[in-house]
Amino acid sequence: MRTDWSRALPTFLLSLGWLTRATVVPGDFELRIMVIGASISAGQTGGGVVSNGYRKPLADLLVNDGWDIDYVGTRSNGDMEDNQHEGYPGIRTEPLAKQTREKGVVEEFLPNLLLLNVGTNDCSQRVNATEARRIYTAMIDAVFAPAGQENRFLIASTLLPRREQDAGLQNCTTTFNEVVRDLVQTHPMSARLGLADMNTGFITVDDLAPGDNLHPSEEGFAKMADVWHDAILSNMDRLTPPE
Repeated sequence: MRTDWSRALPTFLLSLGWLTRATVVPGDFELRIMVIGASISAGQTGGGVVSNGYRKPLADLLVNDGWDIDYVGTRSNGDMEDNQHEGYPGIRTEPLAKQTREKGVVEEFLPNLLLLNVGTNDCSQRVNATEARRIYTAMIDAVFAPAGQENRFLIASTLLPRREQDAGLQNCTTTFNEVVRDLVQTHPMSARLGLADMNTGFITVDDLAPGDNLHPSEEGFAKMADVWHDAILSNMDRLTPPE
């Protein structure tokens, strides 16, 4: 559902000469955002509680920049007004890619910005590098398969740190993240891909919900929002209006 927000601040700053106009500035067009992934994308935190996740703090940051935003998707969670998403707790990357194609959610909602965080459940099964590359490539392909890809930008997220000290889980997380970072640069759609790196040390296991090995606390979700926000700003000139 669309929410209308003021665009006055960036326009005012431009008029004063305090803001240098780039190719794109906040408020030039709507960001129609599809949050896509598994339980973290749905907003699940400790104890299975589903909240606004990172969507609300990210919305606040983007609105403060001057953007009009509209979260889209077939699912709704949290008490925020614009609470749609495509987050499916427990889903792995390959089923999500298949579902994205079969449900036609990209064609239905025509997002111009997709935020993808998926792979944690794959690492719970300890996928290897070859498999990680295959399934993540399929996920990117599913996003860009429908017509209108020139209006679509995907920011792919690396996986958050895990609390478990199991070597296999830790190694898979490291490997999966290396695959994501590489595909953002080497996939045929790399011109329409950006990276939100959630595993640089900014977010740590202390930002996970108490007693939970995977899901962020509310403070952790706020940090995720910061990383997404930085990635969006870094790629702002590569964004285009929605169809």
